[in-house]
Amino acid sequence: MGLASDGRGTDVVSRQRVVVWRPRHVAGVEIVRGGAAPHSVPRHFHEELEIALKKGDGWEFHHRGVWHAVAPGTLVLTPPGDVHMVRSPRAIDGAVFHGLRLDADLLQRTATDLVGRPQRVPDFMMPLVDDRDARYFFLRLIAVLEEGSAASLLEQEAWLQNVLAHLILRHGAARLTLRDAQAITPPRARAMVMGRRCLRTISRGGVSG
Repeated sequence: MGLASDGRGTDVVSRQRVVVWRPRHVAGVEIVRGGAAPHSVPRHFHEELEIALKKGDGWEFHHRGVWHAVAPGTLVLTPPGDVHMVRSPRAIDGAVFHGLRLDADLLQRTATDLVGRPQRVPDFMMPLVDDRDARYFFLRLIAVLEEGSAASLLEQEAWLQNVLAHLILRHGAARLTLRDAQAITPPRARAMVMGRRCLRTISRGGVSG
């Protein structure tokens, strides 16, 4: 693998049709983009939470001893340290793989901020998430991170918090009791408040997109 520049001031690692880069101003995040080529990835794990989505085609995901058929548009959650395999035997023109790898510390801090007391790194009920709101938040986060300096740092952090808070509260294995957003320590306070507003919108019937 070699390093290349994508013109956005980020570090890019290219390997075949997969590109991985880190946003310059948001720590603890990697973005993954892949094409439509058939592929198979043997058993491996990540130290980060990996969130993945494939638009335009399905794929297969092996996690905790079970193969799952992943429909197009379904989010796949792989907690830090979980061994998994993936395979995509077909190639469909226009199919695009989107992925985010988020440091476990980000996940743990978000859970702690939501509850107001120290939390372990959250686990999730199921690896497959068919959730319109989660998909919208995820793709919006990808978009603002790819915009880089065109999107404000607060906007990028806010959408990151939206994604993590939504997944933890809606799909986490443990039920968490929220604390008052006013008690959250800056600089994440405003981002968390924005996330809360989105979550209240969801509770009233969801978001469009």
